Amino acid sequence: MGAIHLLRYPRRVGAVPGLCSREWRLRDRRQTAAAIYGLYTAGTYLTALPGGWIADRLIGARSAVIIGGLFITLGNVLLAISESASGFYIGLFVIVLGVGLLKPNVSAMVAELYPEGGARRDSGLRFSTWESTSARLWAR
Repeated sequence: MGAIHLLRYPRRVGAVPGLCSREWRLRDRRQTAAAIYGLYTAGTYLTALPGGWIADRLIGARSAVIIGGLFITLGNVLLAISESASGFYIGLFVIVLGVGLLKPNVSAMVAELYPEGGARRDSGLRFSTWESTSARLWAR
């Protein structure tokens, strides 16, 4: 689960320099890289609402988490093998779609593990939050 948390949160430190180092002949690399990074980060948060709706209305939380994880994996494979800017953008887009399905549903699944109002539920949600936060810190 920790590996999924590393992939679902954008890595802030090093993200823009990594984008700038590609040889895709972008006119203004710094501004373009910052714009790509900003859109990617915004996308990871904005797709949570449709991802939660899809899980609630259509496919269920468990299926959404599995499909989201597969999309994140596919997006990272596309990033690894892409040799063009379009392949890079498609890989980022697929990751954003996967995060939108995975992110809002993980907490809901943890909350379903325990009865409402119990101390075990609070501990489970606290542990999930702690694990997610530590993964974000480790990704930096």
